[in-house]
Amino acid sequence: MDAVNAMLFKHLHAAWRRRWMGVTVAWMVCGAGWLLVYTIPNQFESTARMFVDADAVLTPLLRGLAADSAPATQLEILQRTLLSRPNMEKLVSKTDLELTSNSPSDRERLLTRLAAEVKVVPQTKNLFTITYRDKSARMAHDVVKSLLTIFVESATGGSRSDMDNARRFLEQQIQSYEQQLRGAEKR
Repeated sequence: MDAVNAMLFKHLHAAWRRRWMGVTVAWMVCGAGWLLVYTIPNQFESTARMFVDADAVLTPLLRGLAADSAPATQLEILQRTLLSRPNMEKLVSKTDLELTSNSPSDRERLLTRLAAEVKVVPQTKNLFTITYRDKSARMAHDVVKSLLTIFVESATGGSRSDMDNARRFLEQQIQSYEQQLRGAEKR
């Protein structure tokens, strides 16, 4: 125990004699670290979570009449639809990103960059997270907000047409069953 105490005292005494050198090294390391952190560009991330229930309208209508499509397939279609080229073009025009592109090739690069940088990640069966990072906090927010608006607009239009298609399908099925029933009654 005395040997450990003697060694500890010896190291503390050596550190005390070189304390100013330690303070100088600490200041140099901190200064270099502060400069490094200062040169890192700002990145702002905007995230939104959206609940998508694609089966809500069609499942009760089509129960027993037609085979249900797989929910995973519907959600993949919704995800691909959100990042489609027409939606990316709408996004560019809504967020005024088109002002940054001077030529058609710049616009093309902007569209491909946006499609690559916007992340749409399914969290659960019906819950998605949309994430976008940019140097400007306002632009990151505007891109995610515009994507949500575009998705809601396309989803409501799609569900209206889906409801019309489902209604027509049901009417055809009813007419077919009526004809079968009349044929059975005649027999």
